[in-house]
Amino acid sequence: MQPLLSRNNDRDADSEHNKYKRRPAREWLRGIWKAKYGNSAPDHFTGYKRVLVIAVFFILVLVTVIVVLTRAGIGAENDPLLDPMNNPNIRVAVGGGVADSI
Repeated sequence: MQPLLSRNNDRDADSEHNKYKRRPAREWLRGIWKAKYGNSAPDHFTGYKRVLVIAVFFILVLVTVIVVLTRAGIGAENDPLLDPMNNPNIRVAVGGGVADSI
């Protein structure tokens, strides 16, 4: 035997003795889990990091929307569509008196 593989482990997948042995499903799932997530200890701040990233993103989007809406609404004081004197359906008293068409 080679020195690095000198441990005689019954669960060794490469040994001739266990070559065709049926293995439990949890061992297969554990191998997939280790391949995906590794053997490192879980990070306890993962949830906090996710909330922090979402909060920063939300604040960035909110500031962007506010800036865009304030830039779009700057020229509204000279807009002829918002002038009540141009609308024939609105009766406005000119000169402080009562409108004649009431």
